[in-house]
Amino acid sequence: MDTTRWFSTGRRRPAPAVALLAAAALAVPALAACGQRLDLPTGAGAACGDPLPAADLTLEGLGEGEILLVESALGFEEVVVYRDGRVVVVGGDEAAWERSFEDDGEDGDADASAAAQPSSAQLSAAHLTAAHLTAAQPTPASAVVVPAMAWTPHPSSPLLLLGQLPECALAELDGLAGELREILDRTDGDLGFPQITDQSTSAFDYRGANALTASAYALHDDYEDGLTSDERTGRDLLRSMEDVVAWNLPDVVAATPETFETYPDGGFECAPLTGAAELTAMLEEFERTGESTARPVPPGFEPCD
Repeated sequence: MDTTRWFSTGRRRPAPAVALLAAAALAVPALAACGQRLDLPTGAGAACGDPLPAADLTLEGLGEGEILLVESALGFEEVVVYRDGRVVVVGGDEAAWERSFEDDGEDGDADASAAAQPSSAQLSAAHLTAAHLTAAQPTPASAVVVPAMAWTPHPSSPLLLLGQLPECALAELDGLAGELREILDRTDGDLGFPQITDQSTSAFDYRGANALTASAYALHDDYEDGLTSDERTGRDLLRSMEDVVAWNLPDVVAATPETFETYPDGGFECAPLTGAAELTAMLEEFERTGESTARPVPPGFEPCD
């Protein structure tokens, strides 16, 4: 995935930009002197409460006014969190998502693993983002590596993944956003630019009480030499927001949206796909071949906008 900014995605409307959402469990250097927490939620520690089932969830009632958080890349929405806690992952693979939640007890410490998160499955230790799931063919989490330059506008699936966050996760997101706003105020919105090439820019649009827009280049890479403490802490907060979503979403179900975008030549030329006959043909082809040039549009967005 590639360059995008919260405030200007270049392709979509004044765009909700926030992408995928499940980030790597990286170290969290925090600034105690500035009142920054030393215990940011990361990895399995970001899970709270009991995981909520997704089997009966639908997209009904979701629209632009219900959007709470959007993460995007290259102007394309990857993950959308709605105000009631429903979450949509664009183009994700249900089996791949569920495979990423596995019991870490294989290392011989099953009791410790269960105690750390007794009510939900364990996400693998590999760095896993929603962007990985939407850009790669289903593979074990430990093998997922997605070069930014290889990303295409249509994901591996024309379907959405739908899940439900608990209330505690929504409260945690707003708290993290409040801390991030303080960092952004001090840095004038700049979270640094690591000296590494061909990485993606993750863009976030949070619309809760502590509303903000932010973006970070190479957010999921640990090459942060030369960044200031505030820039590093801001990035940690963004990764924590991703982890709060991912680790509280072990159960997802595939959902079919009302509208799609299609990229017939594999490029960035977009055309809405809305006709009933076209939609049926596209979904039947995907079911038969496992391939599609269509991209699902989350509720609250317009195709090719």
